[in-house]
This record gives sequence, C-alpha cells and structure tokens, in this order.
Amino acid sequence: MLVADLHIHSRYSRATARDMGPEALWRHAQLKGVDLLGTGDFTHPAWWAELAEKLVETGDGAYQLRPDLAAALGESLPPSCRRPPRFLPSAEISSIYKRHGQTRKVHSLILMPTLQDAARLNQRLDKLGNIKSDGRPILGLDARDLLELCLEVCPEVIFIPAHIWTPWFSVFGSKSGFDALEEAFDDLTCHIKALETGLSSDPPMNWRLSALDGYTLVSNSDAHSPAKLAREANLLDCPATFHDLARALSLGAAGGFLGTIEFFPDEGKYHLDGHRKCGLCLGPDETRAYGGRCPVCGGPITVGVLSRVAELADRPEGYRPPAAAHFESLAPLDEVVAEVLGQGPATKAVGAAVDGLRRRLGPELTILRQTPLEELARAGGPVLAEAIDRLRAGKVVLQGGFDGQFGVVRLFSPAERQRLAGQKALLDLAPVTGRGRGRKAAARPVDSRQPAAPAAAPTAVDQGLDEFQRRAMDYDGGHLIVRAGPGAGKTRLLTARAARLVAGGGDASRLLLVTFTRKAAEELGQRLATLGLEAARTHTFHGLGLEILTDHLGRRPAIVADQRREEILSQAAKAVDLPPGQVDWAISRLKQRLDQRPEPTLAPAWLAYEQALAAEGLLDLDDLPRQAALALAQDGALAGRWSGKFDHILVDEYQDANPVQVALLRRLAAGGALVAAIGDPDQAIYGFRGAERALFADFGRDFAGARSFDLRRNYRSSGRIVAAATALMAAEAGREAYAPQAVNPAGPLVECFEAADPQAEAIWLAQRVVELLGGLDSRQVEAGAGARSQGFSAGDIAVLYRLHAQAEPIAQALARVGAPTQVAATAHLAELDPLDLRAQRVKLLSMHAAKGLEFPVVFVVGLEEGLLPYQPPGKDAADPDEERRLLYVAMTRARQRLFLSRCCWRMLFGESRRPGRSPFWADLPGELLVAHKSKARRRARQLVLF
Repeated sequence: MLVADLHIHSRYSRATARDMGPEALWRHAQLKGVDLLGTGDFTHPAWWAELAEKLVETGDGAYQLRPDLAAALGESLPPSCRRPPRFLPSAEISSIYKRHGQTRKVHSLILMPTLQDAARLNQRLDKLGNIKSDGRPILGLDARDLLELCLEVCPEVIFIPAHIWTPWFSVFGSKSGFDALEEAFDDLTCHIKALETGLSSDPPMNWRLSALDGYTLVSNSDAHSPAKLAREANLLDCPATFHDLARALSLGAAGGFLGTIEFFPDEGKYHLDGHRKCGLCLGPDETRAYGGRCPVCGGPITVGVLSRVAELADRPEGYRPPAAAHFESLAPLDEVVAEVLGQGPATKAVGAAVDGLRRRLGPELTILRQTPLEELARAGGPVLAEAIDRLRAGKVVLQGGFDGQFGVVRLFSPAERQRLAGQKALLDLAPVTGRGRGRKAAARPVDSRQPAAPAAAPTAVDQGLDEFQRRAMDYDGGHLIVRAGPGAGKTRLLTARAARLVAGGGDASRLLLVTFTRKAAEELGQRLATLGLEAARTHTFHGLGLEILTDHLGRRPAIVADQRREEILSQAAKAVDLPPGQVDWAISRLKQRLDQRPEPTLAPAWLAYEQALAAEGLLDLDDLPRQAALALAQDGALAGRWSGKFDHILVDEYQDANPVQVALLRRLAAGGALVAAIGDPDQAIYGFRGAERALFADFGRDFAGARSFDLRRNYRSSGRIVAAATALMAAEAGREAYAPQAVNPAGPLVECFEAADPQAEAIWLAQRVVELLGGLDSRQVEAGAGARSQGFSAGDIAVLYRLHAQAEPIAQALARVGAPTQVAATAHLAELDPLDLRAQRVKLLSMHAAKGLEFPVVFVVGLEEGLLPYQPPGKDAADPDEERRLLYVAMTRARQRLFLSRCCWRMLFGESRRPGRSPFWADLPGELLVAHKSKARRRARQLVLF
C-alpha cells in the first residue's frame, strides 16, 4: 500500500518554511511515511529549474531525488524510516475572476506527467499573468478556462479542484464559490475525476451530497513546511507512477484507490461559523438565527464548511454511500506527544521524543496507524499507548476552528491533563466515551443587535431609450450632430438610429457607419447583426479610404509594412538631423490635412519620405483617407459612384475627426446622403494625432442645415463621480455649458491620496486593491481584507497614468500582494490579442489608451505638476485644455469607485522633484472628496500585506 500526498508547496510560496527544498521534502517524506509526493509549485520558474536539476526520471512515470543527493542524505535517516519517495510534478493555481456576475476565487491542484509538460504549461501561463512572484500564482483566468488550457497542453493532465469547501478560495466556498461543479466548469466538468475535500471537511460530510458520488474524494496536506507533510494523505494500491495514479483517481477502488488519511475536520480553521475579531464561534443554526451578521459588531459572519455542506446537502447527516471509500482520522504525532508530555508541539522535549519514537518504531504514519499498542507502551509509556488508542478509536474532544482560527484536538479531559502533570505513566483514567464536538465558548452579548439592513439595490437603468436619445433617434429633418458625454449610451443610439431608418423604409445596404478603430467597427457590426441589419456597412476611415482607392485604381494599393516604414523614416530623419519619432509625428500630422505645407526645417525629410514611398509604389496608412478624398474630387466617375452609394452615413466619436476625414465625409455626402455624427468635445484628447476639436462645433458649417442634440444622462458612473468630473470641465475657460445628470446613486466619495513618493503611492494602491478584492490569499483575508470585500474582481480595476514610466513601481507593488496584473503598452487595450484578454487582471494603462473603455474601479495616479498638464523640460508643454479633457476621460472611465493620487516627491526626466498638486486638483469640489496623506515611511508597517 502506498501513501500519497499530492498537494504541497515549496519555499517559493507565501508563508512557507525556508527549508522546503527537494532534499528536505525527500527526508521528511520518509520520516512521515509518504511514498508518493507532489513537488508543488512547478509553475514557479526558479523552483522548476531546481526540480529539473535535483530530480531524475524513474523511467516508468515518476521522479526520484538524484542518487548522489540521496546518498549524502541517507545516513541522516533512521533505518526504520528509510523508504525513498517518488515525486510527481504538481502545482496549485489560484483563479480570481468574475463569473455569473460574482467574484469567484477558486484554487486548483494540477499534476503533470513530466516536468517538460509542466514547462509547456508555464509558457502559456506566463503570457496570462505573473507566475514568478509566488509559487502559487494568482491568475485572473476563469477556472474553466484554466482547465481548458491545461488540457490543450497535456490531455493526460490530472486537474483537481482544491480544498473544495474553504470559504474564501474554493469551488464550493461560501464566500466566492459555486453551488454546483457544473456551474464552474461547464462543458469540461467531465474531465474532473477527483475532488480534494480539504482540512475542514471529511468524507462523511461530503457523502451528504449525491452530486459528489461520481468523484474520488482525495485528501492532501497542502503543507507549507516539512513538518506538515501527510497531515492528510491518500492510500493507494497501485504502482507509484503518474498513469497509475490517474487510473486510480478515475476508477476509485477498481483502480486501486483505497481511501484517505484525514485531519479531524473540526480542527480545520474554517470548520464552524464565526467572527474571530469578536471572539464569536457559531454553529449553523445559530448563524441562521443571527441572519448571517455578527451580533456584536454587525459585520458578516464567516460561514464555515459545516454550514456550507448542510446548505447544499441533499442527504441526512450520517448517510454513507454503498461505494464509499475507507478513511481514518488522525492527529499529527507531535501533537499527540505534546499532550502526553504537557508541553508545546514545537518544544525540544517533544521533538526529541518524536525522533526517538521514529528510530525505534518507524515512520510517523506507521506509529499512528499500525504499531501495536504493546510496542507503543514499551517505547513511549502507557500514557502514549492510551493516547494513540483513543486517537485510533476516534475518542477525542474537539474544539472547532472558525474564521481562520485552527481548532484543537484533545485526547484527555482537563481533569485528566491536570492529573497527568508531572507524571510519566497513565494510571486509572476514566474512559472517554464518544466523540465530542466542543467549540470555543463565546459570551453572548447583553445588547444583541439586529442584523444590519441590506444596502439598497442600485437604481435600475431603463432598458429603453430616454427622451433625449429618442429625439435624436427619430429626427428626420436632415444632417444632425449629437453631443453625448461619457456613459450617455451613444453607441446604443447610433445602432438604434440605424434600426429606425430601416424600419421607416430605408435600405440597410445603403447605410454606412464609420468609426476610428477596427475593434470599434467590429463591435458596431455585431450590434447591427443582433438587430437584423447585417447588410449595413461598417468601416474605419482607413478601411473606407482603402476601398475607395481600390475602386479608383482598379487594384488594391500596396501598403508599406511597418518595418520598411521605420527604415524609410530613419533615412529621412537623417536629412534634417531629427529623431525618427519626431519626423514620424510631423509627417503624420501633415497627412491629416489636404493642404500639405511642411515647415522649411522638415521639408527635406518630408520629400525624402514621400519619394521613397513613391519609388516603391507604396502608401502609408495616413495616405488612405487623404488620397481617397483627393480621388473623389478629381475623378468624376468615381465621385458619381460613391456619392450616390449611401442614403445615410452615421459617424461615431466625431470629436476625434481630422480635416481629411471631414473632407472625405463631405464628398461621400455630396449626392444627398444625410450625415448623423455623435461624439463629445469634452473627450477630444487626440490633438497630437491631428484631430481638431473645433470640427465638432463646425459641423453645421460643413453639413449645412444640421440640427444638434444633447444626451443629458450618464448611465455609467455614480453620482459623485459624475459631479466631480463635471466640475472639472466647468472650470475650462470658454467651454459651452454641458452638465450630464447621473442616473445611478451618489455612491462613495472620490478618494484622494497624497503620497510621499511613487513607492508609497504604489503601496497604498496595492493595499486598496487587496481590500477591494477581499484578499488574494488566506493571510490577507484573515488580516481583515475579507471583511472589506466589495465584490470586485481584478478585471474590474484599472490604473491610469500619464506616462508609461509611472507603471513600474505600481506593477511591482501589485505583484508583491499577488494581484493579477496586465501592463498595457502603447497599444490600445481593445487591440490586444484575444488570448491575452481571457485573463481578468488589474489593467495598468495610459489615460489615452483608456479612451472608450470603462471599469467599475479606476485609480488615476500622478496628479501633479509636470505630469498633468504634461510639461517635459526643454520641449513644448502639452495643451492644458486637452490635458484637462484627458483627466476628464480618465475619471469618467470609473463606474463605482474612483481614486486619485499624487506624489510629493518624484524622480522625473532625470531630476529629483517636489511637485505641487496638479492645477486641476483645485477644480474638484472638496465636498465630493475624502483625502488621505502618507504617514511617515515605516516599511514594516506598510508592507504588512506583502
């Protein structure tokens, strides 16, 4: 018979012993009596490399410690314990993500046949999150998607939902889990053959759910130190190989799975319900009586495993399925010896006694399970023999664990312990009858409060169009332009107007919808398809220009490749002794206008660039709309075909238009097409790319007789966020009044933080993220983060900054707390690879890249002089009005929570600076803000969550 412990951790995991290396695991596995051991943490690159160096394949589907290392260590082991264990590559992954509208936190145990298979999985995971900061990586990947990814890498993978009842981090957890396995894994549930029951439950508790009958119930130690190995384990009758283990887990008894060695579940730190902060421990009935709220403080009670099992059970307590496997409940040998000696388990006396027992009797599990009582009495005295006899018979007194506090197993009553004090023999003790389920006594409060009333539900948003949207949708008098602030429903209006035009007798194939990015065009197309308007045309300005030029030339024009364009720019820049990036920017700006008049200092580079393209018959992307507009003006036949092609042209994000794009629209509308544009001049932030905000105000000049409409409601953000952002824009000189009204409740105040430096800013931000997520690991939960959970997932949070250089300390701080993080580069987030977007992570991106996105929670960092408005030394300062609009865009990305911060010291542009607040800070009404400042820098205090 084999003893297998498949779920452990290395020294690279949080809160683990420093000696959790391959050699220590090999040694302690033998002291415990373990034959097959998971390596733990193969996802960590440094641990994987150590495993690859120190383990060698056995040749039949397992690994062993390298012979030279084993030989050097072997002499330190008692001969009675020597049984060299085998290893299998294993890892635990934490998935924290939104599913079915709730934040889920699910841990999964993964075993791979070989380290090479593990390496291939690591390569995939490394693209989705940070696997280097913790041996148990935290990913924002749906547990079902993680299973799919594992199956793609290795179809033979063993995938086991870990400690399935733990309240905070499991598939059935009361705080963040599901009610059924199929809810979590959908169509891939069939690939799961085993479930890990965890320390706070035992097989009889799991037998109460008929839905679990088809799964093998496994138990493992989840050890964070060598001493904790095999506190739970599995009993197998099969060879110690990966494939034989997989067969045993799949077939149960028929495959050689004999049963489990269990912790007493009462000893688990989440067995009962309670609120540790108030010293309150409760049973299921008491929790229900209090309505799930602590009667002392009114906070939420942590619902433990016993209550959660009872909630989902469809069988009575005590039911045993016919095919149920054997199990044994034990306590660690050092705890048994500690009670016999009346000392702590970690004392030298207990350690010496345990070592002596191992030398004489063999491994710990053998002592606890099999050694005859007579031998135990000879080796350790009659008290020890009686203690182990009671343990084997289940004659124990249990004090239940709750809300992160471990329970206690007692083999002797308080009176017996008192009589044993100072004695070395067990004499005339009254027998302990039955298995008690005692728990920590908690004084009932004299003034028992009623449970706090639940918070009011958010105001429901009307599913139909409001009166402002409807007026714009129904207008049929000619051209129109609609001003739509953030969250005003502009895309909904655009597609609703398209549907309205077709319902009124229009031809969908004669509708053209134009926007600025491929992603936006695809989303428009998808929305139109749901309305039955597949025939409508959607284009970017570049795509539209390409189609017109293809018609004009009779062939598709050749577009310069990115690499070749960089080479041409580099050569052209040499003609004027300017950086290629500066020349690129200047040339692109020139191509946003029909009249191209380069400044004398740029003219040589401009000429060289254009000649190089012409010599190879190439166009760049900026040429497409410009050349198309020129072709429509010069080619009468082409203009005839295109100016009569559409009846209606609908344009999104009109505030981002440049003169060339407006010229193209005017020529397409020359045959009578009506143009309906929508946008927000307060979100015009791309002036550096050639967009001209004034074109929004000039729409009536460019499209004669146009009517203007305003959308007056914000359906995205809370009332206080809308009020703060509106006040920011109201302070802009000469701005036309526009004040959208929030539909949502007021919500929390905007939080502002003034940090000592970027590191303090990053630490504060990371701590707030931990609180928003309700803790990312058990230490954070037990430190109080769980009580402050607000139902957010990592994918709900964005951090916005003016410069990419601001991201590094924030990314490092988030990595230290374990938050799944994605640092976006200069590319717009919506343009990233779809595989990259599967994972839900805290997004770090520039304010410009955030345009068009929205998040429940937004942090805007670096609100200080020099950064906002941006003013690089020795260069022209950014347009302060556009910088104000940039902050407005950043603030209005937030739906529920908004945090603003700035640093009192920063290294910027190679200089040490003490910048003041951004001048925009003063425009935010004080009554909408709650302010915090850095305390004195005390590293140990600030890094408590790390």
